[in-house]
Amino acid sequence: MPTRVDLADGQWAIVRDVLTHGQTKEMQRAYLRGAQDPTEFPDTYTAAIRAYVVEWHVRTPDGAECPLTSPDDAAAPAVEELVERHLITRWRGRADPNGTAPASPDTSRA
Repeated sequence: MPTRVDLADGQWAIVRDVLTHGQTKEMQRAYLRGAQDPTEFPDTYTAAIRAYVVEWHVRTPDGAECPLTSPDDAAAPAVEELVERHLITRWRGRADPNGTAPASPDTSRA
């Protein structure tokens, strides 16, 4: 279920708690591009916005409403706050698909 997150100066966004498989793959691709070439790292922020944000009320540097379809036009402080404080936390909170499940308790009787 989407969640509203409040940002500075009365700005806000509604973000997904769970991504689709396609959204997850795009986030992974953006992260890998950034890891291989640091000049590509800012694209990770744009990928996070496109994957997680359902709706937002964020302004451009001149104070105009920034459409969600143009995240690169948003004021940098709002984007940084949204991605660094809210979206990356959600991304890191995902279960590791390659992780090992804890062992179940032994219920056998001797």
